[in-house]
Amino acid sequence: MKITLTKIFSATILGIVLFCACDAPRHNPLDPLNPNNKLSTLSGIVYTQNAPPLPVANVNVIWHPASRVVQTNSNGEFSFDDLLPDEGWLTVQKNGFSPDSVQLEIVEKEQKSQNFYLNSEPVLESANMSSEVRNRYPATQS
Repeated sequence: MKITLTKIFSATILGIVLFCACDAPRHNPLDPLNPNNKLSTLSGIVYTQNAPPLPVANVNVIWHPASRVVQTNSNGEFSFDDLLPDEGWLTVQKNGFSPDSVQLEIVEKEQKSQNFYLNSEPVLESANMSSEVRNRYPATQS
């Protein structure tokens, strides 16, 4: 009898909790299902400039004025979620490549895409030096 009353009491409490856990109002500004949400998404891919374009991994992608930084994955993809409407600069940087940037305007509830093509910096692979002495009469050298 005691076990039956405990089960009935537990089931009643569970029913009350489930009934009260209905869909709550979505007032959180970071909630993507909030109808007043003004946040946007900015994504893209970073490629090499030379043909064929290949994705570049571990590139620092910076969104100014918020100074948010993300890195590209192994496919060269990056994404900024929850951006407020604003105008700013999107900059990409990686050692061995020339940095690049573009000015963008983010508007409300926008899904913007921006790809970059990075030019690799020249690398000196080898160097040769030579010298020559010219003897001229009577005793001038050049």
